Amino acid sequence: MTTEANSTAEEGYSVQRDFWRQAAKSDGFDLENISLPPGTNGIVMGLIPYDCQRARHYPFPVLVKLYAKFGLHRYNMLKGTSFQLATLMKFNMLPNYISSFYMTLLAHDPDPAAGSSQKTFQVRVDEQQFGSLDINCSIARPKHEGDLLEVSTETPFMPHFHGGALGDGIFKVELPDCLSDTALNELAGAVLKGELPEHVFDDALYARAGGIFQGELPDWPTDDVLNDGKRFYLVKESEWQATDWISMYLELVITTTDKSISIKPEVLSKLEIVKVAIETATKDEEPSNERLKAYRAHFYITFKGLAEPRAPRQVFEIGEHLERQAIVRRVMGHRGDLTLKGKLCGGQYIKKRSLALKRGKKSQKCKTQALVD
Repeated sequence: MTTEANSTAEEGYSVQRDFWRQAAKSDGFDLENISLPPGTNGIVMGLIPYDCQRARHYPFPVLVKLYAKFGLHRYNMLKGTSFQLATLMKFNMLPNYISSFYMTLLAHDPDPAAGSSQKTFQVRVDEQQFGSLDINCSIARPKHEGDLLEVSTETPFMPHFHGGALGDGIFKVELPDCLSDTALNELAGAVLKGELPEHVFDDALYARAGGIFQGELPDWPTDDVLNDGKRFYLVKESEWQATDWISMYLELVITTTDKSISIKPEVLSKLEIVKVAIETATKDEEPSNERLKAYRAHFYITFKGLAEPRAPRQVFEIGEHLERQAIVRRVMGHRGDLTLKGKLCGGQYIKKRSLALKRGKKSQKCKTQALVD
């Protein structure tokens, strides 16, 4: 490489580093005041900003709004509020297949006690995998209307998935990295002080024993297993209708699996939940409906209304009338980051793309299996 080429490359790296240094000042949310040397726009690999108020079109409109709602869901879980998305104002994203989204939005709490005013929120969501639901929210916080953040992130800024949950000031207590007896005692103390909900301690005990909320998602249980009232709680229809986040989980599974749906909101409008079962770490020791608040849980959702499911290297039986299944795992991490992982069930794994046009048989097992010809 020539001296001139080396100089050009080093200059490019310098501009790249300067971009991220400036972006870090706002944790990736506000890029309006970032300045780059003339001629470097389009060359620096950084965040791409989108103004949702001015632009008629922007990428993945349905999916980005779902990510914004997911961030508010994390905030509501931790703060006991009921904020709902009012307006998506802007967002920045990485130009990758697996991306990070830094969203600024307006939200309101319909609770009369909270008042009628809207708040500006900042939400960060990181994708962990392409073609399936695997996302993490590490920041979901209110922002002052002025220039200063309500709480500045204390952890170093990284452009893709770096925990900022403690730094956003919402999750006040850092749970211990190890679940030793001492660590559990500290956790119990935080619960007694009212700094953490009681079910967090139960979840920690279960995680210490190994738990089921790690690794691959489980298979869909048989009907006999689902009828085990100690292991599963069958959510009442009035309960899932009273929440907006169970339907959001389902919409996220479908939209992340097939991002083309993100420009087809009419597809999601046809979805109809049939039943929901929840599996948590806390068996039947507490009122069953309290499992809805568990920090670690599996949601088994039966639904219909999706005519043609799509997932990478899978084929499904076609028909809007068919009852389908989806599994979602929710885990609130020990640093307050909220993770969702999910999948559609009933598909058959295919080795070759051409087979997808020939096969339409429905698998009875949730875990996909390879077709053998």
